[in-house]
Amino acid sequence: MVAIPVPTEPRALAVAHGAIEEAAPSAIVSLIRTTRFIWPYQGPVSSYFGPGHPLGIDIEIKPGREFPIIASGAGTVEFAGGEACCEYGFYVVLGHSNGITTLYAHLSSFAVTVGQEVGQGDVIGYSGLTGKSTGPHLHFEISKDGSLLDPLRFLPAAYDLAGRQESTACTASASVLAPDSLAVMRFAPEFMPGLALKSATLIPESTGTNLEVHDNRPKGALTISFEEPAPKVARGGVIDRALVLQFANQDFETELNCKFVTPMNVTLANPPTFREELKRLPTPTPVRNRPVSTATPVPTATPRTLYSVLTPPKPTATPGKPATVTRNNAPASNTKPSAGASTPRPTPKRFG
Repeated sequence: MVAIPVPTEPRALAVAHGAIEEAAPSAIVSLIRTTRFIWPYQGPVSSYFGPGHPLGIDIEIKPGREFPIIASGAGTVEFAGGEACCEYGFYVVLGHSNGITTLYAHLSSFAVTVGQEVGQGDVIGYSGLTGKSTGPHLHFEISKDGSLLDPLRFLPAAYDLAGRQESTACTASASVLAPDSLAVMRFAPEFMPGLALKSATLIPESTGTNLEVHDNRPKGALTISFEEPAPKVARGGVIDRALVLQFANQDFETELNCKFVTPMNVTLANPPTFREELKRLPTPTPVRNRPVSTATPVPTATPRTLYSVLTPPKPTATPGKPATVTRNNAPASNTKPSAGASTPRPTPKRFG
């Protein structure tokens, strides 16, 4: 324990004790929370990462108009292209730090070009129906060093959670964090006068929290930071943490508890339906804001017919005999129909 001179004047000692009793007034304790990834579009998940959809997640988009798609995190545009007819359609790939990339597919148009630096929340394109898409949605992927990851491990549980948020800390209510986020707490220089910080403990302190403490009081601020790592599996629930700070001098010791909660997403099982695996098509970048494909047009597939097509039967002829007509695999007959009779036509059959 490091000895700190104790205030000798009763009033000064009372002030010190008053600071302890008030614990952490919101006016002198601030929290800055930054989240690495945010939702590229605020909508429900229609397909989850896993069996049946192993590349990423699908985010449902309201029909009727093109909505802006934003960058989930700050990065560099590595690709902006694709083919309107096939696979991902028009899509954008952003490169982030630590070998992480994000992909945004089925866009109608772009708002970025290759090599462009974008900030978190910047518009990179607009929603659409290009590629293999049965309805308006955004296909979103996160990968690290080429390995695909479940995006719900990294996204906030709330669609509208901002990437950076300032608030007060160490109040009666817990501060809300997000997966893969950084929390920085700043205590004013006048916080806990006459008391030294003896210890700072994060409970529970799991791998990747990286707790750091810098106490520059009374000339500067007391700064404490830690990370809330992304879970290994998106199982839902809430992670509760407490930052316990112990202050003391020669004659007095006190403890301050700051509470934090981190809601998590949950990845559900997809319905057992067959889905073709999408593939990236590295084509030249289309024109900015309005993609134009220069590739050879792909022939349009013939649509499936719901009704059988009735074709007139072809006459068959035998040398030396008049031509006859065969219907429904029945044997040919030379019997002439009676007057007023008509040859029955097969009834159309309905398919699907």
